[in-house]
Amino acid sequence: MENSDDVNIATEKGPFSVLTSIQETFLSSPFNVFLTLVCAFLIYRLWRSTSPQDRDNSDVIKVPEPLKKHDMDLEELKNYDGHGPDRRVCIAINGLVFDCSKNQLYHPGGPYSSFAGRDATRGLAKFKVDEVSEEWDDHTDLTPSEISSVQEWEMQFRERYEIVGKLVKDLSVTEKKDELNEEKDKSEDGDDIKTVEKSEEKSEDKSDNKESDGQSSES
Repeated sequence: MENSDDVNIATEKGPFSVLTSIQETFLSSPFNVFLTLVCAFLIYRLWRSTSPQDRDNSDVIKVPEPLKKHDMDLEELKNYDGHGPDRRVCIAINGLVFDCSKNQLYHPGGPYSSFAGRDATRGLAKFKVDEVSEEWDDHTDLTPSEISSVQEWEMQFRERYEIVGKLVKDLSVTEKKDELNEEKDKSEDGDDIKTVEKSEEKSEDKSDNKESDGQSSES
C-alpha cells in the first residue's frame, strides 16, 4: 500500500513539477521575459489595427486638401465644423483661423468638438469647452491672466496647425479694403511706369543732343 501511495503522490506531483521548472526557466532569463512582452504587444497592436473602431477613427482623421488662405466671418467659419463633405475643422483663436482637421480631438464626437467651426478664444482663456458664442466676441472683458493664457494657446496652435486666414466681423468691409488696396497698387504701378518712361525719354533727349553737338563740331 505504501508503494502504491508513493506512486500516486509522485504521479500527482509530476505536472506541477513540470510547470514549476518551466516557470523557473522563464523567470531566470530576463531576455525571455522581454521577448514575451514584445510578442504580447505586437499581438495587441495587430488586434487593434483590425478592429472596426480603429478603422472608423482612421476615416475621421483623413486630412483634406489645403484650404486657400482667405479672411472669413463667423458664418463661413461655421461651415468648417467637421460635418462638411471634406470633414474640415477650422478653429479661430485671437482673430486667426487655424485648420485643425488632422486632430481627431476637434472632430464630431471628440472632447473639444464644440470648438470646431467656432471662435475658441474665450473657451481657451477660461479653460471651459462650452464657452463659445454664436455672435461676434471682441474679448475685451478678459482678464490679463486669461489673455496671457490665450496667447500661449495661440503659440501652440501656430506650431501645430496651418493658418488659413483671419476672422473678421464684417467681411464686406474687408473686401472693400482689399479692393482699395488693389486700386492703390495699380495706381502706384502706373506711376512707376510713367516715371520709367519719362526717365527713358530724358536719356534719349540727352543722347540726341550729344549727337547733334558732335555733328556741329565736326562741321
